[in-house]
Amino acid sequence: MSQTVETTKRNGEIDFFRFIFCMMIIIMHYGYYCTAGKRVFFIGAPIGVEFFFLVCGWLMAAHIHKLSGNEKPGKATAEYLTNRLKSILPYTTIGVVLAFITASAGTGTGAFTLFKRGLVAVLEILLLPELGVGFDTYVPVLWYVSSMLFAILILYPIFVWNKDIYLNVLAPIFMIVYLGWIFQTDGLLNGHGSWHTIATNGTFRAIGEISAGCICFNLSKKISQSVNGKFSRIALSAANIIGYITVIVMAFFNSG
Repeated sequence: MSQTVETTKRNGEIDFFRFIFCMMIIIMHYGYYCTAGKRVFFIGAPIGVEFFFLVCGWLMAAHIHKLSGNEKPGKATAEYLTNRLKSILPYTTIGVVLAFITASAGTGTGAFTLFKRGLVAVLEILLLPELGVGFDTYVPVLWYVSSMLFAILILYPIFVWNKDIYLNVLAPIFMIVYLGWIFQTDGLLNGHGSWHTIATNGTFRAIGEISAGCICFNLSKKISQSVNGKFSRIALSAANIIGYITVIVMAFFNSG
């Protein structure tokens, strides 16, 4: 049965903080690459990736919440991922192609070397390096997209198959086990590209944090149903804003 889901309106608040965290990450990378690390602001900016993964989980849960409940998990997953790829691949392809041209221009390399570089670029366009195809990349930040899509490929069919089991049992398990494992193994949560037996730490990070985003969606529904009165709504909005500001300030002052 095909999905019949109404078009989701964009959330202005989410889009605004997406922009803020994107700018923080850009400023951080500028400091590393353009000042040779001498003046880096927002060293804590990688926490923006956590925000992106949480939003991804929240949006995935909101999408599945609107499904009729009669969808086949495999077909529903394929349709959802296809739509995501259609919106992502044009931009990632342009980025990789431009990076390939810039890296190859004027190097005086032979045809075979250019062929190998082109193969690496194709594999990167297909978002494979973070999934275990161990090549250098032209656009390193694409690890996030690769891990996100692979995590969705795992989580989405489970969620569609049984919403109750996923939200109340499996999502908390994935969040606690995978994030705890990464922290105990790597000593931090913001790593990626390190292979852990069957996948990279970035992929496990995506699975754990997208699951956390799904949990946040479930909790937000329950809270919205129980909150009554103007004061309660104002208090929740204030807590929300304070939370964002706290994260941004901590990311800024953790600077060098």
